[in-house]
Amino acid sequence: SARLNLANDDLLASANSSWHDWRALDPQWMQSRAAERHRHKIRAVLGNEFGDEPLFFVKDPRICRFASFISSILAEMEVDTVAFLPIRNP
Repeated sequence: SARLNLANDDLLASANSSWHDWRALDPQWMQSRAAERHRHKIRAVLGNEFGDEPLFFVKDPRICRFASFISSILAEMEVDTVAFLPIRNP
């Protein structure tokens, strides 16, 4: 989902971070009004992109930076989650 990718980039930028930032996101930012706006935006994107589909897949490496944030949004939406960790032969 290009819209979800953009929303994830916007979230990281709002938190003064990026996908390649090794530092944890600021816990105070996670409780901020800005975070709440991104929570609503991402929830709306997920709803618009996937609706009530019984199964959908999101592949976006940036989510590792804010997995608990996304997990809480999906829990609010009553979406069961499973994480996949692809391991490739070097």
